[in-house]
Amino acid sequence: WSSIQITLADERWVPVDHPDSNEGQLRRILPASALTWLLSLRGEADTLEQQVVDLNRQFQGSRPFDLVILGMEMMHNRIVIP
Repeated sequence: WSSIQITLADERWVPVDHPDSNEGQLRRILPASALTWLLSLRGEADTLEQQVVDLNRQFQGSRPFDLVILGMEMMHNRIVIP
């Protein structure tokens, strides 16, 4: 887990502890060691616009994704390996 950075492809603008939060669900199922490198789309910003600015700053200079898993429908996923 120490070399894996995780972020979600989408998230709802709700607190992480809200039942509809994708990140909250991820935090409940992954081991704590995997969450060390979790990049939160929800973050701590008060507005969506500020969170976009914060995320752009965090992604700047990052290397490209090695693997992307996109949710298509309930229990169906698409995996993209660039």
